[in-house]
Amino acid sequence: MRIIIFDYYDVASNSIKFVNGKPGAKLYQDYWMPFLTDFARHLKSKGWFEKTTIAMDERSMEDMQQAIKLIKHSDPNYKISLAGNYHPEIEADIYDYCIAFGQEFPEKIKERREK
Repeated sequence: MRIIIFDYYDVASNSIKFVNGKPGAKLYQDYWMPFLTDFARHLKSKGWFEKTTIAMDERSMEDMQQAIKLIKHSDPNYKISLAGNYHPEIEADIYDYCIAFGQEFPEKIKERREK
């Protein structure tokens, strides 16, 4: 699992601080949950929620599953986009799924998604 470094401006110390976190860790959740919750509220207030997707780049399967879990926990109606390889483990969680050149959706999955 990859460690991700986030930065933020700390008003109390008048400086930029750095946080190391990994998807699934409490620190990661504490960093992203307030933003995701507030962003959903903002999008809904503007009438943009239904046409917005949260896009992810491809990471390890475990990281993607943890990120999806967090996004859906903040608001279960968030739509998620992913450009990358086909993964049956997360296919149902991805609203806008652009698979890599040379890969194909299984026919039953493709038919369901086209409806």
